[in-house]
Amino acid sequence: MEYFTRQARRFFGIVASIAFTTQVSAQQSCWTNLSTQNSGIPLAQYTEVALLPNGNVVMGSSEGLISFNGQQFDFLKPSDFPLGSKNIATIEMLPSGVYIGSDHGYTWVDNNGVASVYVQSYTGLKGDSVRSIAEDSDGKIWVGTEQGLSIKDGLNWSYVNTPDLPSRQVQDIIVRSNGDIAVATDNGLTIISESNGAFTFTQYNRQNTNLGILNNDIKVLHEDASGDLWLGTQYGISVFDGTNWTK
Repeated sequence: MEYFTRQARRFFGIVASIAFTTQVSAQQSCWTNLSTQNSGIPLAQYTEVALLPNGNVVMGSSEGLISFNGQQFDFLKPSDFPLGSKNIATIEMLPSGVYIGSDHGYTWVDNNGVASVYVQSYTGLKGDSVRSIAEDSDGKIWVGTEQGLSIKDGLNWSYVNTPDLPSRQVQDIIVRSNGDIAVATDNGLTIISESNGAFTFTQYNRQNTNLGILNNDIKVLHEDASGDLWLGTQYGISVFDGTNWTK
């Protein structure tokens, strides 16, 4: 655990703020294309860019984690930092810490810099390909994988599968301002409401919204300041204001 702690602190400490660099670049209206040749970053598919709570930046890729200190990049391989896999799918900044999902479980770095790895073999997690992670106001952790939706409540795990979800392939999860959980899958949307410890599941798809959803393959979710829910689908964007759909 001390190794994990040391490496997790390195993860937070070696990256420095990129905000000034970004601001200058925007003012100059210029773009910089980064490659292995001019920056040393690995030749990989880049899946996520996240701003850490201290203002630092970290990137997820198919080859691991990459950090930037304003001058140079640092490549963190699985041997340098506790990851279930080098193939990173998501990086989430949540109240209880930083969560890094991969195609073999996820890593949680708590707010004290201690890292823990969760994989299906040793936990209640269902499926190891972690696509999205969210945390609700009660501190429950919602983890979307290729096998459905796992919920970690302290030391306890529970699991949501079809038919409560339109598909086991979870692609994004967000906690809405009213506390509901919105879950995007490759075959529609589920809104999960909780009352007195019981969950209610409401599904939306292209068919039951009178084609209000452009496509059932929903890739990403976002709730705006007005509470409208935005769905990024395979073929465009749909917006739900709680009553009406626009596209």
